[in-house]
Amino acid sequence: MSHLETQPLLELLRPPAGWRTDRAILSAYSAEPAVLVAILLALVGRDDDQGGGAKVALAKAMTELRGRVHFVLQRGRLAAPRKATGVLALLDRFVREVPWNEVADGEAGRSWHAKLALVRTVPYDNPQGPASWRLWLGSRNFTQDTSWDIALSLESVAGRKGGQVLAGVDRLAARLAERAGEARDWRVMAAELAEARWDVPKGLTVQRVDLMMPGDKGRRMPEPPPRTKRVIAVAPFLDGQTVRRLGAWCNKRELLSSVPELAKLNAQKSDPLTGFELLALPGSPEDSSAPPEDGAGTAEAAVEARGLHAKLLWTEQGGRATLWLGSPNLTKRAWQQNAEAYAEIGVDFRRDPPAATKLREGIEAFRELARPVRPEDLGPDAGEDSTEEALEKARGQVSARLSGYQRRCKEATIVETPDGPPHPDDPRIRLEVARLGNGLRLWPVGACSVEVPHEDGEDTELLSLRVSLDGHRISWTQLVPFDPPLLVDRDTAVLGDYLGASGILDWISDELDDIADSDGGGEWDAEPASRTDSGGGAGERRDVPTVEKVLRAWTREPRRLDVVDQILRGTRPTGSGEDDAVARSHLAAFARSWKVLRAGLPGRKSSAT
Repeated sequence: MSHLETQPLLELLRPPAGWRTDRAILSAYSAEPAVLVAILLALVGRDDDQGGGAKVALAKAMTELRGRVHFVLQRGRLAAPRKATGVLALLDRFVREVPWNEVADGEAGRSWHAKLALVRTVPYDNPQGPASWRLWLGSRNFTQDTSWDIALSLESVAGRKGGQVLAGVDRLAARLAERAGEARDWRVMAAELAEARWDVPKGLTVQRVDLMMPGDKGRRMPEPPPRTKRVIAVAPFLDGQTVRRLGAWCNKRELLSSVPELAKLNAQKSDPLTGFELLALPGSPEDSSAPPEDGAGTAEAAVEARGLHAKLLWTEQGGRATLWLGSPNLTKRAWQQNAEAYAEIGVDFRRDPPAATKLREGIEAFRELARPVRPEDLGPDAGEDSTEEALEKARGQVSARLSGYQRRCKEATIVETPDGPPHPDDPRIRLEVARLGNGLRLWPVGACSVEVPHEDGEDTELLSLRVSLDGHRISWTQLVPFDPPLLVDRDTAVLGDYLGASGILDWISDELDDIADSDGGGEWDAEPASRTDSGGGAGERRDVPTVEKVLRAWTREPRRLDVVDQILRGTRPTGSGEDDAVARSHLAAFARSWKVLRAGLPGRKSSAT
């Protein structure tokens, strides 16, 4: 089926051969922990075809990218992990939450809704040389949802004089960095972005990119270009006031949304749908993660079953068109209250440039996937399920109110909220809390603190939360910092427990060989292998790092020895059993040899013990 060309997000984020990720900030409304892991793996070029990767690859990613990569999310919208693997505790080094109140009344309600990524890469052999940038700006969240989305992806070329300068990208970067708590470090990089040249196909002009923030003066929905003859508006969420404004743009106007949203507007007395040709695809919640095509019987049915999450405005003016795409829905809240990111793209069909022609054909093909809808067939507005609506409101209230800290107390963690209890207004709703991956316990109504026992795993700023009512429940994960803050020793303990001595040896071999071992330590979220059956007998180990490997690595790229220094200093193997004891023995022997080798090789000397 012909449709817009697609590029997986992970493919875009993966650095090219010979380059490495230097800095990155990625933003979304909602996210799943497993998808954040997949992104980290992609940023070091170690993700697999299924968006997964090996334990050694993830340890490498989390170590290399710590302090360099951040995810900015709306507080309360990081999903509960489907599988509570202990290494997920380290995601607290990467996640930054925006603590806005989504469910406040009127204009006080706002969400962090921007969806974009800025990635800076540098050459391995010249980290101080010219950098290359990648920008992704679209409508999808960092979840496994497979709904229809649309995005702009661009790449700058280091040292290139041609290409387009991207208006607004420096302000966008500065605003994003401020929310990530990285404003000072990104000041120089924002200036670098202002001068960057971007590869933009002939026939297209990126007129501006913008990250709109609450309180910006004059922010509003775009105005139609002069002589607009046609508009196609696409969004999964609508309001009557915004759609009525679109109705004044031109006489030929099409609106593509979901049936429930169209039914909602059709029931309004002001008739905002008058004059629109209506089209529908299945809807998709903002934080949906369930693949909607799982029940589809054929490939065509799977395409038809995909939900709608794309947001775009397409206008035509003779031989030209204008496309707005990004995160804003067709609502007043999107264009006036939330944090939203969008791009405005000029399209010139004259002289038939391939990129402009493909874009127009893709928009038309996507439009044809939708089915026509008649207003008289829409039926009454079904409204929302009262229980689900109550739970969503409770989630928003709890996530906004739970602004406190954790402190360690003997065999438990105390979670405290000095500004008042975090409970929702609805007294029927039960609030529970737990350490990530542990069993939930009730947070007593009216209490400003709760004791959470230590059942398993290391400390993490990520807490599990759940609200429930009448057998229904919503669970999520939320950051609550420790006082005093967690030290790097915590990371050391988590990685040591995650990899074990055997995995640490795999990691060292991986670095010395400079070969991406796709199964080093097994899949990142796999259960630990049996310690009593090693496949070759206790004590037998494949691929123990040798003196020859060290010397080859030193000859080829001496800096790799510094990485091994960091591994030996930064991980402490744990585990029990005969196999673990043998692996720890091998690791200890290697560490002793390493000290002798490093003393005799030029470069920074090891402090490993």
